[in-house]
Amino acid sequence: MLQKTAKHFNTASIVLAFIFLCGKVTNAQHADFNSANIYQKLNALNTFGSILYIGVTPADKNIPLLNYFSKQKNYRTGFMSLTRGENLKNKYGSEEGIELGLVHVAESIQQYKFDGIENFYTTAYEAGAASDEKQLYLGWDTLKILSDIVWVIRNFKPDVIITPFSLNDTMLNSEQEITASLIKHTFAMAADSAAFSDQMAYGVTPWKTLGLFNDYSYTDPPDNNNTASINTNTFNALTGLTTTEIANASLQYQKSIYDKDYKINAQTIYLKPLAGDSAFTDIMDGIEQHYQHLHDTIINLVQPLIKEVIARYNFSAPEHSIKQLTKLYKTLLNADLKSNWKNRKLGEIQNLILLCSGISLKAYSNQPFAVPGDSLKVQLSISKRTSVDAVLNGIAYPRFDFNKYDFNIPFLKDTVFGKTIAVNRYQEATQPYWLRNTMNNEYMYDVKDQYLIGEDEDEPDYNLSALLTVDSTELYVTMPVEYRPERGDAMMPAQNVFTNIPLIVSLSPNIVLTNVKPGNDFTNNPLLAVKFKPNISRDSVNLKLKIYEPGFTITTSNETVKQVPRKTVFETDSIMNLTAGESFTINVPLKTTGINKDSAAILSVIINTDIDGEKNAYSSFLKTIRYNYLPAINYFYSDRTKIIPDEIKTTGQTIGYIYNNNDWLPSSLTQLGYKVKLLTPADFSSDSLSTLAAVVVSPYIENIQYHLADKYDSVVHYVSKGGNLIFLDSRNEMNLNTPFKLSSALLKLPCVNSEISFSQQAKTLFNFPNTITTTDFGRWQRNLTEFIFDTHNDAGFQMPLSINYDNKFTVNNSIAIKKYGEGHFIFSGLSLPTQLSSGVAGAYKLLPNMISFTE
Repeated sequence: MLQKTAKHFNTASIVLAFIFLCGKVTNAQHADFNSANIYQKLNALNTFGSILYIGVTPADKNIPLLNYFSKQKNYRTGFMSLTRGENLKNKYGSEEGIELGLVHVAESIQQYKFDGIENFYTTAYEAGAASDEKQLYLGWDTLKILSDIVWVIRNFKPDVIITPFSLNDTMLNSEQEITASLIKHTFAMAADSAAFSDQMAYGVTPWKTLGLFNDYSYTDPPDNNNTASINTNTFNALTGLTTTEIANASLQYQKSIYDKDYKINAQTIYLKPLAGDSAFTDIMDGIEQHYQHLHDTIINLVQPLIKEVIARYNFSAPEHSIKQLTKLYKTLLNADLKSNWKNRKLGEIQNLILLCSGISLKAYSNQPFAVPGDSLKVQLSISKRTSVDAVLNGIAYPRFDFNKYDFNIPFLKDTVFGKTIAVNRYQEATQPYWLRNTMNNEYMYDVKDQYLIGEDEDEPDYNLSALLTVDSTELYVTMPVEYRPERGDAMMPAQNVFTNIPLIVSLSPNIVLTNVKPGNDFTNNPLLAVKFKPNISRDSVNLKLKIYEPGFTITTSNETVKQVPRKTVFETDSIMNLTAGESFTINVPLKTTGINKDSAAILSVIINTDIDGEKNAYSSFLKTIRYNYLPAINYFYSDRTKIIPDEIKTTGQTIGYIYNNNDWLPSSLTQLGYKVKLLTPADFSSDSLSTLAAVVVSPYIENIQYHLADKYDSVVHYVSKGGNLIFLDSRNEMNLNTPFKLSSALLKLPCVNSEISFSQQAKTLFNFPNTITTTDFGRWQRNLTEFIFDTHNDAGFQMPLSINYDNKFTVNNSIAIKKYGEGHFIFSGLSLPTQLSSGVAGAYKLLPNMISFTE
């Protein structure tokens, strides 16, 4: 974590000089009391080195190297990703874009609890590995990204910076090349007081890093004369594990990035200096030398005390170290020292005092969220595993409410203190800080609070703080209030209690097609579903619901050209008794809204209320992402419905869909008027499959042959008898062996600078039942392709689409069609699912053409 804001309470007895500690606050776990773990933390007290590794995405983290620094060398270790990896492939779930970025951040936070590697981010959005360099330079605000990196360096104060990128590397993609250039500049700029001088007003000072190194994760060193090598596969007797084993164990928290069978092998890492002090090339020697620049107080007063604690540590009785630790704590607390290490080491010492004392503190609630204007019951559980005298002097509850206790903590007995607090009616809802404001463009988040720049998450909304006395030493311990359900899946990690809104609202579906031919009752009479759920209970609440077309303003660089006001298309008033957790649905026929079905439109919803004399408007829905190895991920967004009036023709009625968890694509097929049958094992008989117009494979299935196992032969037989089997933009590289060989490779071509043309083989695909022209591809957003296919010289494949990218090269294999018997295997590497979710009309024309394809 970076710089923290002090939290002050209105009780004089707890106004301490050390009221804010650097580092993350967590509830203690029983495993932390292991004597070997305590001893390793003691050794870390005497370590003052720091490493910052900078990459483009979370996938750039060199896990074995950083675990070596963190767990073996005890350095303060940080990883900075310029982006949150929004455009990486999700190897675990279906989340993409912003939601995948949220998953990556949650994974990094859980991983930090395991490996101690801190994580930082800039305000950049990940555009994709094959993004166009010119477009990326236009989208990425490189000056802002430079500022973000410099800010993190000045706060973190690394001795050494490492990056996997070098400007001399000809294999870099656009994102990596820009990152390499930015890192090289920030290395010097962080030490220059004239660079981003506005940051000084926020408490940072220039920082000179010793060296910038390039990480070559190769088998052999690129330059024997000027390259340091590190064997990361060292054994740690205290943990009983090698650093490679620890690194592999940490992969359990990055399932969205790595395949489930991925394994880190023991390796030697080579680091080549790129910039900095030329006096050393060995990164370890350089950091050890840098210790000599520490303040005399640390060298002459603090370090001798630390060494004494280590030398006299008793593995059988860690509590014997408490008197030395409290002496060390007071010495450092009272030292006139402005070093960035002071607060950090105070936090480490305090944690060691608690561990040696066997004191466990847990703050929790049986409510997952709090609601403004309502109440929240919070509890503190405290216990002690040693006979050391320890007193709980008081608890500071949220909203600066301090309760004195003067309670002697008993031996081996859990004691619970609790209180119900009022939640401020003006408390803001919990939202990831980088999502609070509208993005500046599709490549940059807008973060207005300078102190949040670089952080992985904001401070918890609700903390409990305990004032303790151990060995006549006052300790102030702060921890987040976590949700611990009375019943539930014990395997799910606890989540911080968050702030919800009194009323959540959604509008569905996201896409409405108003001109499907021939259509059916569903497509001819579309419904808008407004769903809302109160999170508080109140009687006789006046609700005013409106569906509207948002207004907009057209401007040039210096004047407003046109203003279009918001237009209400449907509204209704009612007085209701609201019960927390009860859901309501109002179905609104589109034809009653006055929307012209032949015109494109964007619709939004809002509900105005009067609750407890406060008038408020609610238009946000709470989305929760659940992965069983992560705490629940929550964020708010506003639903919109896009009306697409383009004529779209379909043939066939029922589509078979090979489904994966959390898959949204069937809803797009439903909007086209198809009946969608989610195929179960019992549906793979010849009779059942023969009734289907086509079978579509979920893009989230990793390996179709493995997924279907013995049912795969039934699908192949279905194709041979005239069916079409359609693969849409697989999120994983494909390797098909039966009934022919086909593989895929990642290639993200941006829509910008991509020129489309149709081959002679395209006559059917782009003309029936819908006539598709190159103009239809002009509306596609961001990336045109995700994958291309290798047919292994099989001349039996049709390649109907050709893409000329910026006159640099031509791609002919983004769509591959193979006739098999009387039917077809159709493979699409186009970003078709993304375009469907974005409401691109051309994508809705192309999908029926694939379903209906025949020669």
